[in-house]
Formats: sequence, structure tokens, C-alpha cells
Amino acid sequence: MPVDPAVRRLLDEWGETEEFDLAAARDGMAAWESPPEPAVAARFRDGEMGGVPVRVYEPDRAGAGPTIVWCHGGGYVLGTAAASDPLARFFGDRLECRVVSVDYRLAPEHRFPAAVDDVVSVVRELARRQPIVVCGDSAGGGLTAAACLATRDADLDVRAQVLLNPFLDLTLSFPSIAEFARGYGLNRASLEAFASLYVGDADPLDPRCSPVLAASLEGLPPAVIMTAEFDPLRDEAEAYARRLGEAGVAVRMRRWDGMVHGFYGMSEVTPAANESLEWATAALTEVLES
Repeated sequence: MPVDPAVRRLLDEWGETEEFDLAAARDGMAAWESPPEPAVAARFRDGEMGGVPVRVYEPDRAGAGPTIVWCHGGGYVLGTAAASDPLARFFGDRLECRVVSVDYRLAPEHRFPAAVDDVVSVVRELARRQPIVVCGDSAGGGLTAAACLATRDADLDVRAQVLLNPFLDLTLSFPSIAEFARGYGLNRASLEAFASLYVGDADPLDPRCSPVLAASLEGLPPAVIMTAEFDPLRDEAEAYARRLGEAGVAVRMRRWDGMVHGFYGMSEVTPAANESLEWATAALTEVLES
């Protein structure tokens, strides 16, 4: 099917550039960092965990579920916990659980493996003493998978991983990268810039960079994975889901037809945004109850 007409209109309004401007992109991302409404402000605090800055959300209704470690998106070079506030709050509200959103270090000021190390530090700090779920969108999904790999053999209580349109291959080698290189929001030029700024002189084949290329995915936590039909990152996410299943890991995956990268944040444009997040939280609930 074609791109959803309402989403296509939004993409046309945004336009597209073939050159990635880091400063402009950061300025654009900062526009999302408006202070929460007063009723919401009382529900979070900024602090530090495992030596890493975090934003901690406490639920209105305390359930018995695990704490969520949230990893924001932004191509490893953009974004903050503040900018990811709506997604973190959505998962916390639906699951009635505490959320710890990680303000990991960004490239190019802090190249690989700084971001992974930060997420792993928070995961280790929490999962030594309580059950957790690691979640993330886009680059945050890549960090989620990388952190699960990095802590796989540790004695930690990681119950599940949730990946929304995850960025899992810094070699940019899957077919959908070329298939949707232009005209669908996230483009190849931006992905190449993200990979170069983040990886630097490191090896992009390192599974902490490209979790989908890890030699083995056995023993990883159950996964909830969401993809979009016209996302250049679609194929790597679906390959990760297949490889998890082949390794004996329980996986719930859904592709959203007609959608593009990050569509789950377009609630004012398409009903698929909220529908997809409701699906993800319901799927996670099923995983935790199974």
C-alpha cells in the first residue's frame, strides 16, 4: 500500500535535504523539550543513576510490574530524556510502573561506546535489585538491543526488550536502506551521518554498534518489536526479530503498513500512532504475564 495520505502530506510539508546539519537538527529537537504541565511535573525528577543522568517517572498508581529503562531516539547524536518525555510517560501510564529515562552521552562529542556504556550502567544498577524492561525507539532501540547483549551473561533480572523502529545496523547494509533512501522522512544521508558521527574509527560490525549482526542472539530477553513499511530501518528490525525467533527467544513483532520511521510520534496526524503504542504496551504485558 502507499504511504498513508496524511503522513505523506506531513512529509511534503517538512521537505527534504541531502545534507545533514547537526546544529540545525539539534535546534529542531530542542523545540520538543517544553516543560511538562504542572500536574505532570510532580511525577518526575531528574537525577543520576550508575553515574549517568536520568529522568525518573513515578506512576500515579503503583503496580507490581518491573521498572522500565527508557532509551530515547535521535541517531545517537540527537535527543534527550526531556524530548522523549511523551513516550516515557505513555509506557509508564499504561503499565503503571516506574520509568527511568537515560540521558546517555551523544556523539560526536562522545563517540561509541559512550552511549552503550551509559545505558549498560543504568541497566546494571537497576537490574541487580529489581526486575526491569529495557525499551527504546530508533537509536534508543539499538541501544536497548546492545545493552541486552552486553548484559546477557550477567546475573540481572531483565524481563523483556521493546524496540520501536530500531536502528540496529551501523553498516547500513540492509536492502530497505537503499529502497527508502529518499522521500520517506528519515533518509540515507541522515543515516550515513549518524553512523559516521557515532562510530568514528570503531568497527561498525561490533555487536554493540550493530546488534542484529551479533554472532548469537541466544539467551536474550523476550522482545516486542515494531516496524514501519516505509522505514529505511525496517529490514534490520525484522531480521533481528527473525534471528531472535531462530535462537529460541520469544518475539512479538508487528509491521505497520503505510507508515514511516517514527510514526508512533505522529498522534495528531494518524490514528496509527496511538494504536501502535497501545499495541506495544499490550504486547509487553502479554510477554510479562507469560
